Amino acid sequence: MGAPGRARVRRRRAQVDRRSDRSADQEGVGAQAGIHRVGGGAARRRKEAGFKTKAEIDAELAAENAKEMEKVEREYIKTRIKEYKQLDVDTGKFIDDVEKETAKWAAAKDPQKAADKGIKPLQDRFKALIKQIDKLSERSTKGGNTQASYNKLFRPLEEIVNNLGPSIASDAAFTEAIKNARTELEGINKALEEIEKDETLTVNKFKDGEGEGEAKDEKK
Repeated sequence: MGAPGRARVRRRRAQVDRRSDRSADQEGVGAQAGIHRVGGGAARRRKEAGFKTKAEIDAELAAENAKEMEKVEREYIKTRIKEYKQLDVDTGKFIDDVEKETAKWAAAKDPQKAADKGIKPLQDRFKALIKQIDKLSERSTKGGNTQASYNKLFRPLEEIVNNLGPSIASDAAFTEAIKNARTELEGINKALEEIEKDETLTVNKFKDGEGEGEAKDEKK
């Protein structure tokens, strides 16, 4: 998370503390005025008067804080949108090739021999995809909800890769996994498009320290 993002989260947490303190003060004032009484009637009158319990305030602020943190993660992705979109292209091509190659194995004169020849290249390509997403997401610590979608995409693909064989193409579970992977990838593509077009998101000009040296030189 960049410095601006961390600053926003700190400000949000400070708001949580201040509002919680105000909630406690309101409860104290209510008690002194005879509003805070035991029973449902007192609670109803407090609610009608606009008072919120500490739990309600904390829940609202937790939701606001989560929303702000997700915005920071979306900004992280937008800053690296080209890399993420390339990952999606590579992943889509991989899914297509897995489906095509496994069908060829099943139709080959010697399915086992064909599979033995084709399995390792597919496994190597999948490992390369994992390296891509691990680098982009800093091992799934960045990307928020979009990264969660990537996790849902790659888990079943990993199962497929680990179980590649000459007859996998005829397995109903394989067909379903390929279908679900395409659906998940389509959802991710749409999410990336939304992030790219979201003008409320700020792009970090100096991602991963890039460009900082140039900026310093310009100031000299």
